Amino acid sequence: MRVGIGNFLLVLGVASGAFSDLTGAVCRPPEEAIARLRGYLAYRGHRSLITVRQHGFLYLSAANREYFRFEETGPGDNPADRNVYVYERGADWNVVSCPADNTWERCADVLAPGGDSAASRVRDLLRQASLERSGCRFSVDTPVWHPSPDGPAKRLMGRDILRALRSFGYSQLRAAYAEDFNVMDPQVFLMVEYEGGKDFLNCGVRAGNGPRCAWGRFGQTPTAELERDILSHAYRIYPSPR
Repeated sequence: MRVGIGNFLLVLGVASGAFSDLTGAVCRPPEEAIARLRGYLAYRGHRSLITVRQHGFLYLSAANREYFRFEETGPGDNPADRNVYVYERGADWNVVSCPADNTWERCADVLAPGGDSAASRVRDLLRQASLERSGCRFSVDTPVWHPSPDGPAKRLMGRDILRALRSFGYSQLRAAYAEDFNVMDPQVFLMVEYEGGKDFLNCGVRAGNGPRCAWGRFGQTPTAELERDILSHAYRIYPSPR
């Protein structure tokens, strides 16, 4: 374990869900939030979107939200900014960018935009936390990505994606395939076949009980390349594998 500099905590590992430094101070990010964070890191490592093995985070909890601020930049990131991952139970995983000056105060307007009372409360809490130097630092190793086993959780996610596809207009499918995925992945790549053609879609996985996907497409990526990548590691969404 490493001991932090100043009034923050710096710890290694995430297995227990509670981190502490040698003074006995405790930092307790929710285990579900840590699981989502590890899944996000594993996915980005799998896609070569991050290249380092260990990531430092500055963590803060305010107004039922958990804030994890990356202490490093990734490929293509602006070195003057840092990504902040915002977790709220039952809500979509959100990523925003804040100035890299080690204060939450300058980040408050980005994390809580708008003029309503709820946003004002979040901004006040973040600014107060900045003044009090509350929060902690910890490190997470990038987990090795593996597809989830073909069990109940994966099949449920497949059915949810299929319902989202049909709601999106693909009611007469012949087949739908996903590039094999982990249930913690933030995105799932799909190929759908219907009478008269096929499409390639990016499902931005959403939380909650509504449509499971925020849909996107692939721009200029050659369709032959997309088809090869998806079918070489295909998980069949429709017809159902079970």
